[in-house]
Order: sequence, then C-alpha cells, then structure tokens
Amino acid sequence: MSFRTRLTGFFVLIVVVPMIGFGILVFSLINQSNQGKADAHASGVATVAANLYGSASAASFAGPTDVPATAASRAIVSASSRA
Repeated sequence: MSFRTRLTGFFVLIVVVPMIGFGILVFSLINQSNQGKADAHASGVATVAANLYGSASAASFAGPTDVPATAASRAIVSASSRA
C-alpha cells in the first residue's frame, strides 16, 4: 500500500466521514426545529379556538337577562296560556 493511498484513506476517514455525520445531524436538528414551530403554532390556534368556543358557548347559555313587558307580549303570553 503506497503512502498516497494511505494518506487518501486517512483524509477520507478524518475529514469526509465526520462532515457527512455533521451534515446529517444539522439537517435533523433543522427538521425538528421546524416541527416544533409547527406544533407551537397549532397549539396557539387550538387555544384561541377553544377560548372563542367557550366564550360563545357561555354567551349562548346566558340567555336574555331582561325581557321588556309590552302590551303585545302580554297578549301573546295570555293567548298561549289560554290554549
């Protein structure tokens, strides 16, 4: 085995293999970061939707607090109670 062959193998082992490993590691970290950002955004949207649903639901169950009694409404109530 010549010196040139050993030197090339040593270079590949010391330089190229770690560069490939670090490249894979960096791309993996970038992918995880993007996934984390997407998860955080989805969680924020879900929280807002749940809050809107809760407030709308509470407002719908509250119902009217004061119904004005007019002559027309008294007539409707008395007509429906006679029937």
